[in-house]
Amino acid sequence: MEGLARRDALVFDYARRNGAPAASALAGGYARHLADTVSIHVGTILAARDAANYRAKLETKER
Repeated sequence: MEGLARRDALVFDYARRNGAPAASALAGGYARHLADTVSIHVGTILAARDAANYRAKLETKER
């Protein structure tokens, strides 16, 4: 799951830095246990949130 977290952070950070919109579709089947799949999905959502919050903070500082 660590590799997926790195991927998510990389993708959302790239989109943020380049002013590109980002979207994510969540699906199942990543793990044998449902709790692991949920954890992966939550990680993706948190990575998107963190990238958006970082951008919002930068825009606030520029004002």
